[in-house]
Amino acid sequence: MDGLGRELIAFLKQVVWALFLVYLILLGAAYLFGKQVGFEISIWVCLGSAALVTVTFASIYICNAALIALEELVKRRRDRRAKK
Repeated sequence: MDGLGRELIAFLKQVVWALFLVYLILLGAAYLFGKQVGFEISIWVCLGSAALVTVTFASIYICNAALIALEELVKRRRDRRAKK
């Protein structure tokens, strides 16, 4: 695996760690709000928030992976043209 692939894996580890922390915070918020307004509504609100956070993080990761793939493609084309 080249350097860009390693960077992508390292970025994925950071994203997964950040998602874990966000989910932990949302779980705590669901518990605290559940004691005040009822667990049924607070769980659904926090699950909706978790879904939005997941979609946001996934789109950031996909954009990052696409940019890395594009960078590798440009690098290969540049190397091919340099050999000619």
